[in-house]
Amino acid sequence: MDSPIMKNLVKVSTQQQCYRQKWTASLYKVLNGKMIVTPDPVNEHFHSPRMPE
Repeated sequence: MDSPIMKNLVKVSTQQQCYRQKWTASLYKVLNGKMIVTPDPVNEHFHSPRMPE
């Protein structure tokens, strides 16, 4: 479990989880009745094939 590949997988999944929480939070804002979608830099990373360091 200490291989570089495993460490990288854990790091990436942690980042994705962080993005998902922010993404869900902005989704809740919409569900709260505020239908204004604010430009969120997280969404750009969310669909990016490369994860930021």
